[in-house]
Amino acid sequence: MAQYLAAGSQFSAVLTWFAERDFTDVLDSAIDLALSNLSLELWRLDELLGYKMIGRSEAPIGTTEHLRMSLSDSGQYAMRVIWEGQNYNVNNTSTATPYGLAWSFASIPEPSVGILALVSFCVVLRRGR
Repeated sequence: MAQYLAAGSQFSAVLTWFAERDFTDVLDSAIDLALSNLSLELWRLDELLGYKMIGRSEAPIGTTEHLRMSLSDSGQYAMRVIWEGQNYNVNNTSTATPYGLAWSFASIPEPSVGILALVSFCVVLRRGR
């Protein structure tokens, strides 16, 4: 799903997933069976210039990827989650990796917008007298 974001927006995204674990009642312990390697990408979509990767998070080991940046250009943006394989798999079984993805963005107003608001406020105050 693509979304329009303005230049100067602060973008943040977090991708997280679980390692596959087995719990034993005998020893009250857990054993890791498999760990997938996922990566997170942010792309700017432009039909004329083509698609351009803006950022990528690719920690080789772990269960979390994080992207945070200021966007330099306005346009349509999309995220992509990539399965890079498995770091280990003691069961030798192929399993799907459910994941959670959260993101946020905030438009940061240009300094000129603040000045325009201040001037407008002063004009309204002056007319009220």
